[in-house]
Amino acid sequence: MDADVRFHGKKVKAPDLLENFLMDVHLKDGTLNLKPLSFGIAKGTIEANVLIEGKQNPPPVSLNVEFKKLSLNDLFRPSWYGGWQP
Repeated sequence: MDADVRFHGKKVKAPDLLENFLMDVHLKDGTLNLKPLSFGIAKGTIEANVLIEGKQNPPPVSLNVEFKKLSLNDLFRPSWYGGWQP
C-alpha cells in the first residue's frame, strides 16, 4: 500500500501542550517518510524528518531532529507533581 497524507492541526487541546502541528506522511513500497514533522511546544518548536525502512527486519529508523528556542520550564511543567517547580 502507498499513501500520501498531510495533516495540519492548529492546537492539541488535551493536554494543552502542542500547537501548529504539521506532518506530511509518505508511504511507498514499505518505506515510511515523515517529512516534515513539526510542532510548537514550550514556547519553541521541534522539527523532524523521520525515515523508516519497513521492508527490513528490524526496520532501520533515521531521525533528524531540531529543537528551537524551547523553554525547559514549560517543557517539563506537565510532569510537575505535588506543586514542585524548579
